[in-house]
Amino acid sequence: MKSLLNKKRVLITGGEGFIGSHLTHKLAELGANVFVIAHPREDLWRLKDLLKTIKVFRVDIEDFASLRKIMDKISPCKVYHLAAITKRENTPENALLVARKNIIGTINLVAALDKGSYDCFVNIGTSDEYAGNPIPFYEEQPPNPISFYAASKTANWYFCKIFYNKLGLPIINLRFFLVYGPKQNTGFFIPELIISSLKRRDFKMTLGEQTRDFIFVGDIIDGIIKASLRKEAVGQTINFCSGNEYQLREIAEKVRKLTGKGAKILYGAIPYRNNEIGRIVGDNSKARNIINWRPRVTLEKGLKITVDWYRDNLGKY
Repeated sequence: MKSLLNKKRVLITGGEGFIGSHLTHKLAELGANVFVIAHPREDLWRLKDLLKTIKVFRVDIEDFASLRKIMDKISPCKVYHLAAITKRENTPENALLVARKNIIGTINLVAALDKGSYDCFVNIGTSDEYAGNPIPFYEEQPPNPISFYAASKTANWYFCKIFYNKLGLPIINLRFFLVYGPKQNTGFFIPELIISSLKRRDFKMTLGEQTRDFIFVGDIIDGIIKASLRKEAVGQTINFCSGNEYQLREIAEKVRKLTGKGAKILYGAIPYRNNEIGRIVGDNSKARNIINWRPRVTLEKGLKITVDWYRDNLGKY
């Protein structure tokens, strides 16, 4: 992969975020000429060691004029679009927020690019788009989003399909399942669980009977890059998932064993959400067949890497 990306001009939106920062580090390691679009108010702590070797533009993707100037300046050959609002609250305020940032922001970005100047635009979706479908979730199932966040991702998917089918733009749609790993924000299940355990705080959760398909961030980064290098992936929608299903209470017990702390896990202390999806597990056959990708990091290994990182960086939280 290094020779294919060496000196290539690549753009990452949301490169300061959890997944985006891992992707930024990997692309820089592979020799790419990396440009990052980061929100003006976001902290760049995940990129601190790269700031002398990459170029960061502090701009809101709602600002089309600024995006256009940036595209004219850098003319990227590959675009990895990870910038998004991930709040899942079903409130009118959140509906407006995700519509502006996730939908309008994506359209702005595509419109700001010069057609023919790039060979792939990687759009990121979510397993939440499959809610209500039979498991395992696969790409040909009809979308059924049950949150404004998931609806914004499905709207992007439809726009991107039209960009590809009607305008011939080189769009790749990737749907991530539950990504975890070092540097993830608080507010998500695994980092909250780890931090509570390391700080010896009791952890309140549901009964934990719902199942999820967790995928380590390193495997996700490998998949994103492989997809962006394969012409066969253009125009496709591809799941990135482990294909394994775990109850959340199983994850909680694994983390408690790894942290070796005395904090209690209070099962049933909080109710299930109204829009709770009972089972999430995906089929990754298309990823295996089209881009020769499969997850390499087991849940046990990934959790250990993640716990070790939070133990060493607990002061950040």
